[in-house]
Amino acid sequence: MMSSTGNPEIVITNGMVIPMVRDHEWHTGDVSVRNGRIASVGGASEAVGSDGLTLDARGAAVVPGFVQAHVHVVQSLLRHQADGLELLDWLRRRTWPYEAALDGDGVETAAELGIAELLCGGTTTALDFGTTHDHGRVFEAAQRLGIRLVSGKTHMDIGDDVPAGLLEDPERSLADAETLGAKWHGAAGGRLRYAVA
Repeated sequence: MMSSTGNPEIVITNGMVIPMVRDHEWHTGDVSVRNGRIASVGGASEAVGSDGLTLDARGAAVVPGFVQAHVHVVQSLLRHQADGLELLDWLRRRTWPYEAALDGDGVETAAELGIAELLCGGTTTALDFGTTHDHGRVFEAAQRLGIRLVSGKTHMDIGDDVPAGLLEDPERSLADAETLGAKWHGAAGGRLRYAVA
């Protein structure tokens, strides 16, 4: 969103700018954001419009958003539940029963927590592997919180010790994926993408 004056909507001043580009030195400077994108990086910043925001980053680093290439945001409530367990034991004893017990509200709440944790740590883009049901609620949370997300529902029709609540008919699962893709792929100005997980 452009400020009503045509000036940048956000200016971050006095930060240690770390551009993450080869052969670019770190420097104290300013970053301006216009229309949701970085408009300039450098020394003296442009003035922010009266409805804009100026952030003083003195003593802090200013870096591009991080990318998390493998996350399960719905599993955010499972922290420390895998301690001492091998992968398959963890799936059978913790993850699958937990995901099977989640209803739509639980999926969305867990996704909100997982996404908020990512954003608080500087991650602005994530590749998420979902659960088998209510995956639209993950996209609703992502849309509301502003993260760039590529995500897809899990397809599971067989498996030893898999709770019945996670097993799906393959045709129904694929139809659900198609519906989710039609609704969410490219949503939020292209910030949300659907992928087969």
